[in-house]
Amino acid sequence: MAQPKKVAWSEVRVGLLVIASFSILVIAIFFISGKGGVFAGRYHIVTYMSAASGLKEGAPVWLAGVEVGKVDSVTISNNTDPAKSVEIRMSVRKSYADDIRTDSEARLGSIGLLGDKYIELSRGFHGQPVAENGEVRGMEEADIKRLMESANDLLANLDVLSDKVKSITEKIDRGEGSVGKFINDPALYDNVSHTAKLASDMMEQIKNGQGSIGKMLQSDEFYNHLNGVVDKLEKVANRLDAGEGSLGKFMKDDKLYNNANQTVEKAKNLMDRIEKGEGTMGKLVSDQQLYNRLNNAVEKLSAVADKLDKGEGTMGKLMNDKALYDNLNQASAEIVKLIYDFRQNPKKFMTIKLKVF
Repeated sequence: MAQPKKVAWSEVRVGLLVIASFSILVIAIFFISGKGGVFAGRYHIVTYMSAASGLKEGAPVWLAGVEVGKVDSVTISNNTDPAKSVEIRMSVRKSYADDIRTDSEARLGSIGLLGDKYIELSRGFHGQPVAENGEVRGMEEADIKRLMESANDLLANLDVLSDKVKSITEKIDRGEGSVGKFINDPALYDNVSHTAKLASDMMEQIKNGQGSIGKMLQSDEFYNHLNGVVDKLEKVANRLDAGEGSLGKFMKDDKLYNNANQTVEKAKNLMDRIEKGEGTMGKLVSDQQLYNRLNNAVEKLSAVADKLDKGEGTMGKLMNDKALYDNLNQASAEIVKLIYDFRQNPKKFMTIKLKVF
């Protein structure tokens, strides 16, 4: 019968040394990588989003750019809110629990455009710390699909714009439209060139003192006249400022202002009296009885005028009957003649004849 092989102490010692070295290596890896997953305490939080967009279990969880945990599960939630269609549960090291508060936000991030997905937590400052299994508000980020759709829309718009620019350029090249004619029509170019030449000639004439504008700009006589007018205006302004003349007194004399102010005040008092019905004008404006009497008088005068116009009454006949007018005119002439004869020979009309029976 074979004897069992005895293990030498040296072999056991070598085995223990290998196990201890391996354990130290594993612990060093965890501490150097900053994870310490085996030894660090963790607590759990949850967030909700409308879509996971490629997020997987085990994806890292970052807090302000520092990896602090991992994604435990990504499942469809029972919430009826479309913004909370996906439930994402995370485990985070307890040492960061005080930095994750109710004002923190969870966003879905990507390493590069097509890289792995992760959850980015913002650091909270004002809210309360999120409790165990508490919810962190989820925020939507524009994913690569939406970015590509927007880029496609932009490219389509650019393509349409390019076609329109090409069409406009072709029209201009064919000489269509104002710009096309301006570029391609020699007559228009000649007109513009001729106009520019005329403008240049006119500026040259002005520079040489020709024409009204040229003389105005170059002539010393015009300058002297203008300077004289300015001097006179300055003297007038000085006289006005000194209170001389009618306009100066009107601007400077307080007495004139006071008189005008008193006149305005009297006019105001007069209007107040009229409005109150005081005086003849006030009664005329305010007294209904007086108005009625005047209205009746005007109506009667209107009726008399109508009768006169129709030839009724003595005055009407006098104004409208030509025979009566002629008789009166003839009688007036006879009276004038009688008076004239009487003045020439009064004795003729004052002889008294006596007869004795």
